[in-house]
Amino acid sequence: MNKRIEGVAVPKQGKGKRMIYGQKVWSMGVADNKFSLWLRESRDYTCEVCGFYEEPPTRHIQNSHYIGRSAKATRYDPENCDVLCSTCHAKWEGQKQYEYRDWKIKKMGKEAHDNLLVKARNSLGEKDAIFNCMKLLGAI
Repeated sequence: MNKRIEGVAVPKQGKGKRMIYGQKVWSMGVADNKFSLWLRESRDYTCEVCGFYEEPPTRHIQNSHYIGRSAKATRYDPENCDVLCSTCHAKWEGQKQYEYRDWKIKKMGKEAHDNLLVKARNSLGEKDAIFNCMKLLGAI
């Protein structure tokens, strides 16, 4: 319960305020969009599997999450994400325990792959994940 003290403004607890560590954070949708764009730009809009390139703006070059987006600890982790064309993305979406896994281990090494799986099991709140994404992208 906040008591109003003479001459001191009571902070508004308005709906939609997304604060953590004293910092207002993006919504998850904004964070997803900004992270995806950053990742695709950093990897030159080129599919990491087949080499397909499409100049932005593009719908055919996508951000694939190796470990699903529900795992907040790895949702905005560049090691967990790969830039794939829509064809490779659709092909590999159901292959995360087969071809995609083998490719991922070859790309990052077995130890880093295993560490990524451990990281994904860590509990991390939505706001913490977004805060870390904003730090990664230089927004804070």
